[in-house]
Amino acid sequence: MFKRLNRYLETSNKLTRIVKGAMMYPLIITCLGIVVISAMLIFVIPKFEELLKSNNQELPGPTQFVIFMSHFVAGNIIYIILALVTAGFMLSQFIKSKEGRAQIDQLVFKTPLFGPLIQKSSIARFSRTLQIMLSSGINLLDAIDICKSTMNNAVLEDAVSTVRKNVESGKNLGGSMSKLQVFPRMSVQMIAVGEASGNLDKMLEKVADFYEEEVEITINSMTKLIEPLILITSSMKQAS
Repeated sequence: MFKRLNRYLETSNKLTRIVKGAMMYPLIITCLGIVVISAMLIFVIPKFEELLKSNNQELPGPTQFVIFMSHFVAGNIIYIILALVTAGFMLSQFIKSKEGRAQIDQLVFKTPLFGPLIQKSSIARFSRTLQIMLSSGINLLDAIDICKSTMNNAVLEDAVSTVRKNVESGKNLGGSMSKLQVFPRMSVQMIAVGEASGNLDKMLEKVADFYEEEVEITINSMTKLIEPLILITSSMKQAS
């Protein structure tokens, strides 16, 4: 059991670091982009404005809009910072609440890129935890309760609670999971086969291995997609 627990903790921590790293990467890039754009509006655009006005030519609409944004940001920078700090504080308090966490988790779960990533990592964690519990002789209902406590998403917690109720009422695990859209079809089919053959714990281990590998592949693909965008952005900045 200690060997299994050691492997579980190592795998879980590795998976958590990978997912958090994948989610933080575009967030950091976005924040840096906002800082760069703000600096250009405050310090760079005013110098270009003086140069353009010296030519006594009528400026096109997009250029006038950029100049207007520069004046607006430079003249209201303190209020903008206060508004952002207030909005960030209110958002953090909203996320800490039960209702806010549920809404944020639902929103993230439906996000095109990060939704499938969170789904795969959660299925891997669910399968790995359930496999260890069943291999240790814990009954299925108690094992599902433990799995629920390892979920970091309100959508999946509700889904596991529903599965637990269905299993308690006499339904099998695979059939209960198949009625919920949050569980991938392949994982449901593999778990159903494991139940029918009496090798549920071994099949859960295969499901966990498969989706852990899928998470790494997905993150590597996302990184490869983001890197060209960063290179193009850097080239445009150097050219300007």
